[in-house]
Amino acid sequence: MASVVETLEGIKLFLAVPKMGFLVAADEAPVVEAVRSRYEKSVNSESMARQYLEKIVQIPIRVPMLSRADTVAYIAVLLLEHRVLSRERHRRRYPLRPSAS
Repeated sequence: MASVVETLEGIKLFLAVPKMGFLVAADEAPVVEAVRSRYEKSVNSESMARQYLEKIVQIPIRVPMLSRADTVAYIAVLLLEHRVLSRERHRRRYPLRPSAS
């Protein structure tokens, strides 16, 4: 959990640099929990954690979780794509030579 807060602190340092931006892809709940645990001695640790994140994350985009069926379909597409690309690389590396008749 400490590494989550350390990473956010590092991002905060670079936010003052002109034309610097970050994309943070994370499950919000564990991140809030990590920040909350940093301020757990405070009475308002939960709200402090959310305010802390709001200052760092300026444009939150929440992506809905995939259903199990969508996850299976997505993995199948990735595996199929990998197989097709592997075959293409193999064909380029070892082209068929015409046989001598």
